Amino acid sequence: MLPGEIRSDGSEVITSLSLKDLRDLLFEAYHEAQRLRREIPAAEAELLRTKRRAYKWENGYILKHILKKRYQTILEDFEASNSERKALDEEIEKCRIALEIEMDGGIDTTYGTMVETFRALAACERCWDTTSAVEVDQFRKRSKADRSVTREPITLDMRPADVIAPSRPALHFQNANGGDLYILPGLLLVFGSHMDFALVRLIEVRLEHSSVRFHEIERVPADSELVGETWAKVNKDGSPDRRFSNNYRIPIAKYGQLHFTSAAGINEEFMFSNNGKAEAFAEAFAQHRVALPVR
Repeated sequence: MLPGEIRSDGSEVITSLSLKDLRDLLFEAYHEAQRLRREIPAAEAELLRTKRRAYKWENGYILKHILKKRYQTILEDFEASNSERKALDEEIEKCRIALEIEMDGGIDTTYGTMVETFRALAACERCWDTTSAVEVDQFRKRSKADRSVTREPITLDMRPADVIAPSRPALHFQNANGGDLYILPGLLLVFGSHMDFALVRLIEVRLEHSSVRFHEIERVPADSELVGETWAKVNKDGSPDRRFSNNYRIPIAKYGQLHFTSAAGINEEFMFSNNGKAEAFAEAFAQHRVALPVR
């Protein structure tokens, strides 16, 4: 891991001990689905071939009425290839495993609240994955910023991962430098690739919210609160350092920061243009986590 990099440890490390067998089952099911998907191009090619042939005979009076047995065989071939193509999709869907915990009224209610706050969070004008952060030598850099971050724009949605068939919405955090995060009732799926995903009990995950004063060198999002301004080069008292002729003003925006961690090695940090929405989601996450069974 690079200095200052913010990312989780490997999937084998962060997976909850009690969920390793289920994770292995997901792994096998995913690979079976991938095998079936490789059969799709050939199945679609065969379906197209038989469809074209059936269409040709359907529009040919002599072919259809004189050679009736041959025409019937062609129709049967088309139906068979169509059924085989549909069967592939059905088998692939069966490979998606439902991940659920027993949910009493309290758990169901708190997850519903988390879904609603997530919808609002996803609607922030800007969402970022903070991929690294280092302390700033303010004196040497002539800066008032105490932390320099590298961030990547991301999106949030409710698209489920390929390996799961959720009966409730999955809360998907795109991750620029690691596995995407999918929050489900009581569970967290960290999905990097077909060879790298982890299952974690949500009760083992901590989520910390903080508001940050960010020195924004790009456009300040419309849903952010502007809380001040600074200069590219400043003196200790915050005044502009006149020794730099190309010194310029930098707006300071108030953003919301969410930091997922666990004792096993989860370490993911996200930033959002609307601090209030980030705070509301963190509160909903905490309420859901408290409602979960300890074992």
